[in-house]
Amino acid sequence: MKYKLLAFDMDGTILRNDGDMSDKTVLALERACEKGLLLVLATGRPLAKFPPLLYKLKGLAYAIASNGACIEAIKEGSIIYKDYIPLKTASALFALIDQWGYTYEVYSDGMSFCANRHADDVTRYFAKRGETYRQLVETIRFVDDVEAYLGAREMDVEKINIHAVLL
Repeated sequence: MKYKLLAFDMDGTILRNDGDMSDKTVLALERACEKGLLLVLATGRPLAKFPPLLYKLKGLAYAIASNGACIEAIKEGSIIYKDYIPLKTASALFALIDQWGYTYEVYSDGMSFCANRHADDVTRYFAKRGETYRQLVETIRFVDDVEAYLGAREMDVEKINIHAVLL
């Protein structure tokens, strides 16, 4: 059987804890590309949280983001698939999550949003997970009310990341 595609995750797979790729990893991916394999990134991150170095990978054809809610054709720079949660449905989920007292962030249109009231918890959550995750906090847009912010812009939701336990 001849393989045609190599799909891989970012965090803890091709990215080290410092947010970079080892020379060995880059070489392995380049060799896979030379053998004719399409490289496909598959991650839970939204597009806006991709480190720029990933776009420099030769042969990177597609990026599957937000656990499959969005797929980007890298060379074209275009979204070829998206299946978002309607804001009305997400709003009901926000109410439940708030009722349970959990902290959460919301991904929409490739970006991450979080309520200001959760800023300290989310920052602490990511800070304890290494440099790669600390860098992710810098890409979060903290707003007063996530639901109102998305509603005013008619944005649906890619993913809700619930931080049920802050370690």
